[in-house]
Amino acid sequence: MAASKTSPLIQFRVEETEEGYLLHIANEAGQEVTAEATPEQMDAIIDSFADLLDDEDDVFEEGDEDAEEDEVA
Repeated sequence: MAASKTSPLIQFRVEETEEGYLLHIANEAGQEVTAEATPEQMDAIIDSFADLLDDEDDVFEEGDEDAEEDEVA
């Protein structure tokens, strides 16, 4: 399978349905993908984003602690 080029995200929408959710993702090149997700899959997606954001917060907080130590020294 050939590697696909990526394009920046320009739109992301979530629509609730009777069975779960529809995820609409559009890129700068004008391509849009719509995918169905069950409530369980949506929970997994949310957990994945939360984990990523928590990791970023940890790195940011560690940087703040280093800056505070430099100021005190």
